[in-house]
Amino acid sequence: MDVTASVASLGNQRNLHSPLSNSFRKGAANEIAYHLIGVIRSEHVCPDKTPIQSVYASGCRGRAEILPEYTEGLCDLEGFSYIYLIYDFHRAGAVKLNVKPFLQDVERGVFATRAPCRPNSIGISIVKLLFRQDNILYLDWVDILDGTPLLDIKPYVARFDRIEHTRDGWHDGVDEETARHRGKRGYSAKESVMAKTHLQNNLSFRLMSLEYRLRDRVRPPLQVLQEIGVKPGMAVLDFGCGPGGFSLAAARLIGSAGQVYAADIHPLAIKSVQRAARRDNITNVQAILGSNVAELSRGSIDIILLYDVLHHIPEPGLMLTKFHQLLKPKRVLSVRDHRLSEALLLASVTGGGLFRLVGRNRWAFQFERTETNESAT
Repeated sequence: MDVTASVASLGNQRNLHSPLSNSFRKGAANEIAYHLIGVIRSEHVCPDKTPIQSVYASGCRGRAEILPEYTEGLCDLEGFSYIYLIYDFHRAGAVKLNVKPFLQDVERGVFATRAPCRPNSIGISIVKLLFRQDNILYLDWVDILDGTPLLDIKPYVARFDRIEHTRDGWHDGVDEETARHRGKRGYSAKESVMAKTHLQNNLSFRLMSLEYRLRDRVRPPLQVLQEIGVKPGMAVLDFGCGPGGFSLAAARLIGSAGQVYAADIHPLAIKSVQRAARRDNITNVQAILGSNVAELSRGSIDIILLYDVLHHIPEPGLMLTKFHQLLKPKRVLSVRDHRLSEALLLASVTGGGLFRLVGRNRWAFQFERTETNESAT
């Protein structure tokens, strides 16, 4: 279901509207009907397992799908790290004027809480904006249920919104440990599951590292990088760096004037690269977690290496969009994946129109960043 159909469905459920017209219309003297501008997508489907505030939702990814007719209004939003999402609590229960807030077992007036069962079921969250792809905003810190109707978006501006030395009412009586424990709700259970699988993931990483080292003996990384055009002074992103064979080879090729970003989702990969760089006295490699790639500057990378990683990425379109933003104009994404057929690899990389095939050698396919309407502005 596309975003227009999703919003139409929500409008029918909540008697809200989504035509491109006035921002609201007055009905009866005490009524205002808002128009939806989109829908929020997240991993949260159960209210009682959703973090109560975005500050407790770090790592909860999601997206805001905006109706196409409002896309123009998203211009310049990418310059902000955080944004406000204003939305309808579409699954709120009956209105209550006195509620027990999530952080306490004492009844409070609903307007002194952020409970959803309000006379007007309007919610607001500050979320982290990762990047934008046309009418889709990709987000972190999402504490909102999947399918929530979106009413408005505003940028978070520190000079306006950061207020120090405040009184926080009954919240002043809630200690940080209690707030964090109750605030995460069911999301803390997911962290527990991750901890239980940590040992298994470490074993998987060590097996993968052995595979990569055997691969690098058959086809030395230095030779591969020379063939694809890595030169002194370049900025290189090695995404899915593993134990760092290509990262360290790239660092030697680009010299002190260049920079290598060795990115991986596994902490052991980060430690492995850092340890090897210290051992070999290499200072132009920065090892980062894969999620932090979104924080690199737009148009700052000359070559991205994506070797034997593509098949692991659940939503390659999202990651390729970020790669497109990171690469300088006319620069190269180098891809190899022995677990994918040639046809599937080519379709995965070129299907979104962000990259075009410009060559291949015995090792990898080379794709050039194309110009889009967004990147040209």
